[in-house]
Amino acid sequence: MPFKMRKDLGAGLIALAIGIAVCAISLTYRIGTPARMGPGLVPLVLGVVLVLSGIGAILTGLRNQELATEMRLRPMIMVTLSLIVFALTVERLGFVPASALLIVLSGLSESPPNWRALAILCVVLIPAAYFLFIVLLGIPAPAFDWNVR
Repeated sequence: MPFKMRKDLGAGLIALAIGIAVCAISLTYRIGTPARMGPGLVPLVLGVVLVLSGIGAILTGLRNQELATEMRLRPMIMVTLSLIVFALTVERLGFVPASALLIVLSGLSESPPNWRALAILCVVLIPAAYFLFIVLLGIPAPAFDWNVR
């Protein structure tokens, strides 16, 4: 008989495990005080929030008798691949082409892909993300960099 996971239980267990790992790693850094924060304080707080969220999801999953749906691998693979491609191309091609690759590869997780929606997402999200990350936050990334190294 195959093992069936209850809805929310698996996500809660994963969040709990990651939260515990983040807390443990953050404790190897100086925590400091709220007035003079050390490099480990924010990761520790985020790890605690993740642990609490995981516990909440686990409790919800234990109360809920609904079984989780079957995991689909294609969306997980395509979204992960799109993030890796973005990270590898943003410095080589520039922010705009790397963002377009990110959106299109993520959109390939659907079967069949909705090309019209992906085009609209590219037209709307890329300028918005460029304005937010490059203009407002000052992240040093060129819009286009066609000098492939």
